[in-house]
Amino acid sequence: MLDDIALFIKLYDAQSFKKCAELLNMKASTVSKHIMNLEYTLGKSLITRTSRSFKPTKFGKYIYCQFKHISSYTQEVLNTYNKNSKENKSSGVLNVSMSAAISYELICPVLDEFIKLNPNTQLNMDFTINITNWPTDNTDIVLSVNPINNPNFENRFLRTEYAYLYCRTEYVLKYGIPLEPEELVNHKIIGTMDVNKNPLNHLVLKNNKTNKEFLVDTSNVSIRVNNPLHLRRIGLESDFIFGTWDSLCVRDIEKENLIKVLPEWSTFEIDFYLVTHKIVTPRQQSFIDFIYHCMSRDYCHVLQRT
Repeated sequence: MLDDIALFIKLYDAQSFKKCAELLNMKASTVSKHIMNLEYTLGKSLITRTSRSFKPTKFGKYIYCQFKHISSYTQEVLNTYNKNSKENKSSGVLNVSMSAAISYELICPVLDEFIKLNPNTQLNMDFTINITNWPTDNTDIVLSVNPINNPNFENRFLRTEYAYLYCRTEYVLKYGIPLEPEELVNHKIIGTMDVNKNPLNHLVLKNNKTNKEFLVDTSNVSIRVNNPLHLRRIGLESDFIFGTWDSLCVRDIEKENLIKVLPEWSTFEIDFYLVTHKIVTPRQQSFIDFIYHCMSRDYCHVLQRT
């Protein structure tokens, strides 16, 4: 799928099947076939075709905006990884600092892929809850929930992450499941804290279709947690409804260990950034490409499920 997405980005930029085909040294009919395959995979039209040209659909514009920075993360990039490894262009130590929650399911399970492609690189991984400043002088790359305001660094947008309410399957069997936000008053909820560890007395729910907001009173909860990873862990083992990031719970949902509560209502959204030096080395660029590859692969997986 990544190859087809990269081709769609080139087609969008070229604004012509003929020009795109010439750039890629292939037939225009072949370009069209790949686009149709991608549309079939995603389940939506990317372009509206006319006899001589095309116009991107709203969905096509959305996909372009999401993936225009990662059009190079295709099989060609993976081949480049192998080439760089053999030529020792990516050898040496790489110091990476990451938000623990976002990397737990999206990055950690596939780190061995990067090591296999770059066997001469030694990764030093620092996982933390919240990163607001550049960690240390020898840090090479940071994956942060906020951009780092420093003119010496470049903030690269990665993705927007959404949080939802969840509960374990056993909870539903015991207490049922709320069908409307107003019904949450009859359920036990795990509260949260802000970055300064101050209690948050309200949980804000936002309807993904109407943008309507609903405030849930959490001033009298019996437990508060400030870490998304621990929220998930406590929720898996106890009779509470809890809110945490969607990516942390995908596998639990598939295994039917967790159930999404009020799936049309998200609790919050947050943007993630990859922060680097203004000038990066080949070793650092290899890891940057790999991170975007991981994020795009996960995003495609989500698109196929929705």
